Amino acid sequence: MKRLIFAVFGTVIAIGMCGVAWSQDADENPEYEKLKVLEPLIGTYYAEWSEEDGEQDTLMTFAWNSNKRALISTREGRKADTKQELRMKRWQGLQDRYYYFWNAVENRIESVGLNPTGGDCTISVVKPIAKGEYALEFVRSTTTTESRSTVQIVVTDDSLTFKITNRKDADGAPLEDVDFVGKRVNPKTVWKRANDE
Repeated sequence: MKRLIFAVFGTVIAIGMCGVAWSQDADENPEYEKLKVLEPLIGTYYAEWSEEDGEQDTLMTFAWNSNKRALISTREGRKADTKQELRMKRWQGLQDRYYYFWNAVENRIESVGLNPTGGDCTISVVKPIAKGEYALEFVRSTTTTESRSTVQIVVTDDSLTFKITNRKDADGAPLEDVDFVGKRVNPKTVWKRANDE
């Protein structure tokens, strides 16, 4: 459940649309002016939780691409039977990657997330509400199903909060709303603690 939440946030591609433009100078970049409202998201966030099959944690990072034509989010994660074992494990890069970009045709910010391993794709329209607050209409598609949900994201100086509502399972049955908070961290500190022990 909570894996979905961190997988939710991070989406942008028009890799076909943006690929050529990304090679240009950032000074010639009208997209950045449209995407600046996403800057409060930039940083790395840590969260941990318990599930029936053990303990998990994740690091999620939001950063500009080289020419600030898209915001990209990536994740590392760990999983173990106990919290003590979890602390001893090395971080593993996860396959899902999300791109936030300006769609000039539709005149709006959109996001696309791809998970090559899971074989699914997420597409969202991103609506800035206030500084550091965003609403996403989230569509998740697999090779056989499509589901929709609403995501509200609030970022502060020290945390990132997700609230997912209108969730449904693969058969269309309603699921409980989910709230989830990630703590803003210094990634070098977290990596050193986990990977140098």
